[in-house]
Amino acid sequence: VCAVNIFYDDLGNDCLSLAKKLNTNISVIKQSACCGAACYYNGKQSQAVNSAKKVSTQIEQYDEVIFLDPHCQHMIERDYFELAGIDLNAALVDAGSYFLKKIDKNKLKPLNKKITYHHPCHLLRGLKTSLILESFIKEIEPKFVNLNESDKCCGFAGSYSIMHKSISKKLVEKKVNNIVDTDAEIVITACPGCIMQIQGFIQNKGLNIKVMHFVSYLNEILGG
Repeated sequence: VCAVNIFYDDLGNDCLSLAKKLNTNISVIKQSACCGAACYYNGKQSQAVNSAKKVSTQIEQYDEVIFLDPHCQHMIERDYFELAGIDLNAALVDAGSYFLKKIDKNKLKPLNKKITYHHPCHLLRGLKTSLILESFIKEIEPKFVNLNESDKCCGFAGSYSIMHKSISKKLVEKKVNNIVDTDAEIVITACPGCIMQIQGFIQNKGLNIKVMHFVSYLNEILGG
């Protein structure tokens, strides 16, 4: 996942740490290309096809592949066949859902802080697993607070936030205002893009609210 490799290596390390705690062996794919989403969604189809062929060749070496970014997973699952006739045999799974199946809830230590959750668009509407993550947090954290319009886009949407800055800013401003209204200390989501967008606005406003990926959250509550 490009966002993890370039911006959030700590998230990648949290994923590996969590896998180790759960006695799960994970191999890290050395990406030879982006999944192609940025090219595809901006009309550069030939470049997207080239990326898809490179990525699919690597993915097909595995029976199961987990993703820390639902945007990439959704692109590969939904668009590769139409784009390049690629029909993958490997099972693709978002990392949060994957690890939840291996978690023993009796071994978890809640953060016991005021926490809320933002639904990433691709995870909620595309992969349809975001509600599972939110339900888990609600069950574990006694101070969980529901976020108003938690299913509304934060305004990132990849290159959309660059090409349509004014709209993107309005969306993230409304998102953060809703987060502030919860009085939450931590907002959890499951998409590096959402983290970048929400965290960036929070920092610019000088707010003391932590933004976490769901996998980092699991790693923390599982302890050492």
